[in-house]
Amino acid sequence: MKGKHKLWQTLIMIALIGFIMTSCGSASEVAPLTLSGQILEFVGNGIHYPSDTLNGTLTSAVSGEGTVTNGQMNFTIGTPYPSVFQSVEEFFHTILDPEGHSYENVVFSVTGAKVAFFSDLEGETETGDAFIVQRVGTNSDDGLFEAVSYVFADRDITITADGRVGEEDYIIVFSNIELRLQRGWNVLHHKINFFEFPFLTTIEVISRDGFPYDGFIWANFPETTAVR
Repeated sequence: MKGKHKLWQTLIMIALIGFIMTSCGSASEVAPLTLSGQILEFVGNGIHYPSDTLNGTLTSAVSGEGTVTNGQMNFTIGTPYPSVFQSVEEFFHTILDPEGHSYENVVFSVTGAKVAFFSDLEGETETGDAFIVQRVGTNSDDGLFEAVSYVFADRDITITADGRVGEEDYIIVFSNIELRLQRGWNVLHHKINFFEFPFLTTIEVISRDGFPYDGFIWANFPETTAVR
């Protein structure tokens, strides 16, 4: 009897340890990204107005779901689909420097890191019409293009690179970058300044929680004219 009692004690202890480890694991999971706010219709020449009658659903290319009710959007995304992750090196060279002329001396602090990325939300109205929602600067039509994108990293990683002159000599210049991505969701700010010559392009991490920041709006673009 004593042997059986000791065996049950051992089994209970193993079960408790497993439960504790499972609880700790779930507690350490990354927090979901929640995006919300009033959607504005883009009509050109820097003019936007509230989409008070817009109703439908929202998705992204990497996961998540949301709704739009009378122009008010709410979208939540947790960990992206496993199939959409790519190496941080591939992400940099296909998304941030596709032509291979914008940066040099690119250094990744961690090898083997994986990331997923999206810049717009794909919408569908109740009648089946498609639309695209993006986070952009309010002065984008005045010579300063600003947009926001979202990057999920599977671990902390820093990307540094020296900016250099873009195509055709000094038409576009890329500033040095130091992107400190934390595990989970990171919000990137992309900016091109057309006010001065040469045009200056910058990229920086401006948020890690997705909450609104000054100077940006949620804009509804017709699917054929969305800024990519």
